[in-house]
Order: sequence, then C-alpha cells, then structure tokens
Amino acid sequence: MTASPPMTSAPDYTPLLLSGEEIGGAGDPYTGPPPIRDPNGVAGAEVLLTNSEQTEAVGITVVVLPAVAAAAAGLPSAQANLSTVVTTSPPRSVPVGDGGALFTGASRDGLKAATALVFREDRAIVRIDFYSLPDQPTSIDRVVEVGKEQAIAVRVGLSR
Repeated sequence: MTASPPMTSAPDYTPLLLSGEEIGGAGDPYTGPPPIRDPNGVAGAEVLLTNSEQTEAVGITVVVLPAVAAAAAGLPSAQANLSTVVTTSPPRSVPVGDGGALFTGASRDGLKAATALVFREDRAIVRIDFYSLPDQPTSIDRVVEVGKEQAIAVRVGLSR
C-alpha cells in the first residue's frame, strides 16, 4: 500500500483584510458579515463593512496572484475594467502601493457617491471601494490613509 501525499488546502487570505475597527476607529467601528474567502473562485478575499449609521460603506477586495510579475501585469487591466464606480473625472495617481490610482464618481445605481482605489502590493492587486451619501464623497485623504493601512496589511500578511 502506498501512501498518498498529504492534501494541502488553499491559503486563507482573509487575514490580509483590514478590520472594521481599523477602518472606522474605536468610536465607530465598521461592521459586516464575515469576509469571503476566494471570491468567485479567485485566490484572495473580500469584505464589505458599513458604519453604524449605514451612511458609509467600505468594500475591500484582495486578489493574490502567483508572482509579483503577474500582479504588475494585471494591474492596468484591473484599473481599466473597474466596474464599481461610474467615473466623473480621469483617475488620479496616489501614493498607495505600486501604481495606486483613485477613481471618483457615483455607484452604478447612481444612489451613492463612490470612490475606488486600485493598487498593487507585492503579488496582490487590491481594490478598495468607498460608498457614501450622494453629496458627501469620501475625502481623498481618508481614501489614501485607509489604502496605506491596507497596503501594509497585505505586505506583512504575504511575507508570513
């Protein structure tokens, strides 16, 4: 009788995601359902969190690719095919991860202000969507701050 090799399970990337406390702070932590592991069968994780008043939401999607080169090659496509924001102006470069770009406008249904940040960190492509009341878009400073925190979480998490 021959022993079969041990089965290895796919890595769990949900620990790469920021928590509600990290996004909203101790005074108003964001909450939501548990993160989704490997959304749509793609290696990575995603979560949607909302503030206590349900007036703001932050969705984070991290796609983990096999190599840094694959993530670098995939970033332009991820930015060009962004489907979460109907943009009202050209994308803006921001100092988050590698190739950070900020897209502003409205949600697809037109009922919310929407801002998306898409960047690469190591072998991951990250998209963070910020939704708020129609006339109260999330400030660029806040988007960049959350983006930098998420970039650190991915960098540290993937190095483990």
